[in-house]
Amino acid sequence: EYLDNGSLSSLLHDGALPVEEALRIVRSICQALVHAHGRGVLHCDLKPANVLLDSDFEPRLCDFGQSRLADEHSHSLGTLFYMAPEQADLKAVPDARWDVYALGALMYNMLTGSPPYRARTPMEKLMAHRELPIPALREARDDVPEALDRIYHRAVAKRPEDRYGSMKELAADLEVC
Repeated sequence: EYLDNGSLSSLLHDGALPVEEALRIVRSICQALVHAHGRGVLHCDLKPANVLLDSDFEPRLCDFGQSRLADEHSHSLGTLFYMAPEQADLKAVPDARWDVYALGALMYNMLTGSPPYRARTPMEKLMAHRELPIPALREARDDVPEALDRIYHRAVAKRPEDRYGSMKELAADLEVC
């Protein structure tokens, strides 16, 4: 399928999106991931370049090159600004919460115009994951509803056990936001 509006990455070159537009896209991506996870597929590399936009600006997930089956134990590295902190551990087992984290980071990028934890080098980025506080979404953008801010913070929690346990849980909260 030819998707004539390019990638979400290209759309974000112009800066942050309006809150309602970002929320619409996040909900749609979340539903796609609910579908993939329901069939036992973890994306493991969600980022703006892996979201294509059709003629109506509806998102489509692409590039499942790093994906893993939910019962696989082989590691998968994601993209530095979007991967969960524990995903950098080469002994880590793929987990649905990796995609939850990446969707939260993607949401931050759509609402602020840049990914969380910007750093000059990959090593600084890895250290930021462990040492810096989670970037505050409402400090960067005061028109973000408090409910969406809470969803974001839970999605990008540093400890996997503090995140949403599944995309379905995240989708349910997004629907009432």
